[in-house]
Amino acid sequence: MADSTKKEKKEKAKKPSFFKGVKAEFKKISWPDRESVIKQSVAVICISVVLGAVIAVLDFIMQYGVGFLTSLYDYQRHLYTHMIKNHQSGK
Repeated sequence: MADSTKKEKKEKAKKPSFFKGVKAEFKKISWPDRESVIKQSVAVICISVVLGAVIAVLDFIMQYGVGFLTSLYDYQRHLYTHMIKNHQSGK
């Protein structure tokens, strides 16, 4: 019983010191100035827009390529089917 009381006191003592430590660490942080935050935000937005455009162009090209390849397959299948029908009918 005495051991559990000691542990509870130690845990209660640790919580305030933890928050004091967090507060002390926050004071050590060097926060960027307004101009730096604006420059970095603009850079992130510009890069995101450019990257989005590149991905959109690549998507369009790949979509066109897949469509072209599947149309070739459909055309080949159509010619083959037409050839077999002509062969069976004796033309």
